[in-house]
Amino acid sequence: MQITINTSDILGDETTIRDEVVAAITNSMRHEMRDKIATLVAANAEAALRDALKEQMAGIVATHLDTPFSPTDIYGNKKPETTLRSMIAEIIQKECTLQTRGSSYDQNRFTQAVNETLKAEVSRFQKEFNRIVDANAVNQTLDLAYKKLREVCGLGK
Repeated sequence: MQITINTSDILGDETTIRDEVVAAITNSMRHEMRDKIATLVAANAEAALRDALKEQMAGIVATHLDTPFSPTDIYGNKKPETTLRSMIAEIIQKECTLQTRGSSYDQNRFTQAVNETLKAEVSRFQKEFNRIVDANAVNQTLDLAYKKLREVCGLGK
């Protein structure tokens, strides 16, 4: 017994198979190229955007720093017109003012830094001063004791 299978009935003719293989390869290449292009475009777009932002940022910041606006308080009442630059200057002025009154909890960072520096410098000065005073006191005491001892022993001056 012999069985004969006609593959052209199952697969079609050679032209159909060739077209299907070409379509499959083309589809695979299209997807692969699309993925590669999407990756390249994303990387290049990110780099181009970053570069463009760097170039434009100085102008944007300068424009927004000097653009006047009217701030409002928590109740919606408008305050006098100002700019971000002047608000920053006011905050810096306020924070860089030495506060001599009030508790340490109410002091700004500038006052705290100045007070800490003063404490450190006064402590250093106090240690050095005490060392000098102690050395002078010991020297003067030794000189006085030497003179008294010479006097008591009758050795003269």
